[in-house]
Amino acid sequence: MKSHSIIFIFLLPIFAFSQINSDNTQSDYSNFENIKADSITKCESQINMSTEIEKLLEKFISINKSKGGIEGYCVQIYLGNDRERARKVKHVFMRKYPEIIPISYERINPNWKVRVGQFRTKLEAEKLKNEIIKNYPHCYIVDIIIPLNNLD
Repeated sequence: MKSHSIIFIFLLPIFAFSQINSDNTQSDYSNFENIKADSITKCESQINMSTEIEKLLEKFISINKSKGGIEGYCVQIYLGNDRERARKVKHVFMRKYPEIIPISYERINPNWKVRVGQFRTKLEAEKLKNEIIKNYPHCYIVDIIIPLNNLD
């Protein structure tokens, strides 16, 4: 009895048919060819918001413009007073992780700092830190101001 039911289960899909008529599918696709590009119209969306929300949005934009950007995060991989070492760390990092940009090194008295990435959330910076911590065990997340023209 088991062998009959197993054979039935394997042979059943061969005789099963779908519910779509093959003649109708051909005619449905031909209808798409008859649509002209002129008949497609563009519609403009409109955002409706209260005046209080608009005021808050304008205030947020003006605050960010006065700061020179928005608050964000990056990962600092080097901090020290040796310029050549900072430059070397930057170039080694660029070779190991070419997909991570931007990479900057700068002097903030009295130290040189090498920082990588620009992230809007701390979680994104934490992901990068976890990825590179094997090669840079002393890296940590720092707060930065991301210039408005560098945002995607």
